Amino acid sequence: MSNILDEIVSRLDNFGQKLDRAIESRQNEHGLDKFQFVRVEEAAGILGVSIPTIRLYTSKQKLRHYKRGHYVYYKIDDLNDFVEKGRREPSRR
Repeated sequence: MSNILDEIVSRLDNFGQKLDRAIESRQNEHGLDKFQFVRVEEAAGILGVSIPTIRLYTSKQKLRHYKRGHYVYYKIDDLNDFVEKGRREPSRR
């Protein structure tokens, strides 16, 4: 019975270590969740505009952004909201 419990504890410990590594791998070099935040290049790709356009939107406060050190990040949800704000309903004929 003790061997079975020891095996379960060992496997749970191993699972916990793997989970910790998986969580750490989601973070970029600046500690942000890389699946929630993107840099200017990725933001431009998501919106289908050029990098200078993203920088223009940022400087004119049209696009929400986050600064950490010298880097600017964009939250994917904010990019989606930006697109939704420009939504137009089709006209009826």
